[in-house]
This record gives sequence, structure tokens and C-alpha cells, in this order.
Amino acid sequence: MMATIVESKRKKPTLLLDNFRYTQDKILNTTIYWKCENRSCPGRAIQYDSNPSRMTKLHNHEGDEVRCKVEELKMNLKRHIEDSPQPVKKISREHII
Repeated sequence: MMATIVESKRKKPTLLLDNFRYTQDKILNTTIYWKCENRSCPGRAIQYDSNPSRMTKLHNHEGDEVRCKVEELKMNLKRHIEDSPQPVKKISREHII
């Protein structure tokens, strides 16, 4: 899985990398530091300039591939809807399944 940045429920950037979710820790100049969303995990990632993000500290738990794929799907649907020239009606769960 390549690194993807999605928007959290609170409109914050969330990094999806290797089936793990990261929240933005800090930005120094052009370097972005990410920490695992699990507060008890030491997992960290870093992104220099526009280079791909990479893990710098290992996690103490398993990644969640399904959750990351769902997040990516939601982001892609949202972008598609925003780019659509036609108004889109609300999509219910019955339409997805």
C-alpha cells in the first residue's frame, strides 16, 4: 500500500501507510512528523519535502488493512462527488451493498 493522506472526522490530515493510521505530530520547515493514532504505540513516520512518507519506528500492534482501505474508498468517493458537475443525492448503505 502506498502512502495516502485522508481527512479525519475532525478535518485533520491522517496518513495511511502500510495499513497503519498516523496523525500529524508536527511540521518543521518542509518535514512532516507523523505519530501512530494509537496513543500507546511508539510507531512513527516521517516525510521529507515531497518525498514519500516512510516508517521510522515500529508499531506494537497489527495494522488494520480493512480500515485503511475503507478510508481510501471514502476519500475517493468524496473527491469524485466534489468534482462531479451534477448534484449528487445522499447515498444510503443499501446502494453500496
